[in-house]
Amino acid sequence: MNLLDWIFSGIFVLAALWGYKAGLVNLLVNAVAIYVGLFFSGLFAGRILSLIWNGVQSEAISTAIGYVIIFIGVFLVSRITISIVNKATKPISSQMGWGNKLGGILIGLIAGILIAGGLMTATARYTYVLPQSTSNQSSDNIQSMVETAARSYVEGSIREKLDVWLIESQIVPSLLNLRGFV
Repeated sequence: MNLLDWIFSGIFVLAALWGYKAGLVNLLVNAVAIYVGLFFSGLFAGRILSLIWNGVQSEAISTAIGYVIIFIGVFLVSRITISIVNKATKPISSQMGWGNKLGGILIGLIAGILIAGGLMTATARYTYVLPQSTSNQSSDNIQSMVETAARSYVEGSIREKLDVWLIESQIVPSLLNLRGFV
């Protein structure tokens, strides 16, 4: 197991504990929010930041920031939904007892799989983006070329490490098999 596998395992455990604490009803809404966030992130993450700001030069960083923006928006909506659902189902959820906790653990594990899959997808999209060409830069702008080369070197070494982690992971193949189901 490499570092990425330990991160995924931690996500699964924390999601199960989150499910136990939050209960079935809360986690159902959160699991749906995670799924919707992943769906919209897959469709719009690369384009969302360019609608707001054109200052980011790296497509990979723009995509990662797009994921964060979309997830924040989806979770704000889910928190509002959870407060409405909790007020409506308070008499029922208080009588469910252990069923609420066990259902929460199950939905928490499903949410953990979704979160780990989203992290894996974001990592892969960052890792396997082709570097941008420097052919459009003028030869007079040496500082810009040096900064671009330094950024490419740093991003390249991070990408190489992430590539090794993704390839050597024992959990990533299982998450890839579950993607067709999700």
